[in-house]
This record gives sequence, C-alpha cells and structure tokens, in this order.
Amino acid sequence: MSNVTLPPGWRLVALDAIDSTNAELRRLSEAGGGGSPSGAGLEGLTVTAATQTAGRGRRGRVWASPRGNMSASILVEVGGARGNAGELSFVAGVALHEALAALAPGYDFRLKWPNDLLLGGRKLAGMLLETVFPTGAPAGQGAVIVGTGANLAAVPDLEPLYPVTALAAHGATVTPEALLTVYAEALAAWLSRWRSEGFAPVRAAWLRAAHGVGGPVTARLADGNEVSGIFEALDEAGALILRTPDGKTCRVLAGDVFFGPGGGTPGGGA
Repeated sequence: MSNVTLPPGWRLVALDAIDSTNAELRRLSEAGGGGSPSGAGLEGLTVTAATQTAGRGRRGRVWASPRGNMSASILVEVGGARGNAGELSFVAGVALHEALAALAPGYDFRLKWPNDLLLGGRKLAGMLLETVFPTGAPAGQGAVIVGTGANLAAVPDLEPLYPVTALAAHGATVTPEALLTVYAEALAAWLSRWRSEGFAPVRAAWLRAAHGVGGPVTARLADGNEVSGIFEALDEAGALILRTPDGKTCRVLAGDVFFGPGGGTPGGGA
C-alpha cells in the first residue's frame, strides 16, 4: 500500500495479514497512549491489511477479507462528544459513498441504515465502529475506531445474514489503495464539516443516498422482536423512524433492517 496518500497528519500502517484491523488499531492506540486507550493525539492513524484472519462485523459476526478487497480502520478523536460518537457511522457512510461514486461513476451505490453500503440491493461494504474510552477518563479523552470493509474484488466465502456482492462482479475495477486514498480524503473533509456544522448536513447527505426511504421495512431488534412499517425518516440523532400500520411512529436505535413487504427483500448488514 505504498501508493496510498492520506490527508496531512494522518499515518498509515500497512500490513499483509492481521487478525483484525480494528483490533490492531486498538493495540496501537493503547501503546501510543502510554497504556491508556485514549487515542489522544492519534487522529488519522490508519491500519490496513491485504487480508484479515479474524475480521469482525456487527454483533460479533464474522467479516471475511479476501485479497483485493479493502480492509481499513481509522482512528477518529471525538473529544468530549461521547453522546455524538454514534453519528460517526453516518459520517463514514457518506464519505465511503462519495469515494465509491467518484471511483466508479454511473453505479447506483446506496447507504443502508445504520452502517452499510449497497449495490444492486446487495451489501458491498460495511462498517464497524468501536469506542476507545478508558475507564474513568474525562469526557475529553476518547476516540472511535472506524473499521471499513469493502468487497472490491471478491465476495467473501461465508454465510451472510444478507445477500452480498463485489464491485468486480458489476464490471468495475477499483483497487484497495485507490479506495482508501479517496475515502480517507472524503472522511477528513466530512469530519471537518461535522465538527463545525453538526449532524444536520451529514444527515441530509446520508438521506440523499439512502436505500428504502418511503418504502416498507422490518427492523429486527436486539431482543429478537421485530417492528415493521414505512421508512419515514432519519431523526436528528440518527435513529430510524418507522411509520407503523396503526399510524404511529417508532424510533429504532439499533437492529438489523430488511426491506420490502414483510422484510422479504433484504439489504446489507455487518
């Protein structure tokens, strides 16, 4: 990955193989913080690997990483805004969408709540965000690891929760190096805007690229319950707003989302 260009001040650790880029970035941030995982002063530290042996997705699921796909984790400082750290998944999603649209113009990339990117209704990329807040540390000391996996060359050999795809299967060629370069540039720009203008412009950009707005959706919650309705909006905190059949609204903070009547047309997931 010697031909990757990162934003000024960002640093790259490029590996051939690692258990997990998120795990390695956590280890590096802890070492850089004198043993305290604050991540302070490490904004933009980026770990990428040609392959992962123990990649992870949301809720502990396996995320496979064949060579030719992009696996990268970036450390982002969140300062005292612990309550706003969840907004980073949308910041990163908008940046990834922008990067792929620039590198593969003409393809209908779509963002799926809360942290996936789809192509042709199938999962092309996913993100896993993990906080790095030391126990008992002041609110001003913290960071978030933004892990991103994108299927550029091949579909992972696993049993996914949702249908998946790879960019190469659609006739487009994008290298991991090219995507990481453009993605990092877009992420740095969106981070700057998020910090200066708040979540509103991020939310607006995310909704413009969102999959399924105005259509039926089923959210499978962490407790196993399901709620169905029309995907009406994304609220000011990033929650999914559904209009249920009884005319009421339901605010979904976390869950697996399936599109179509009865959740029959799945989207993506991590």
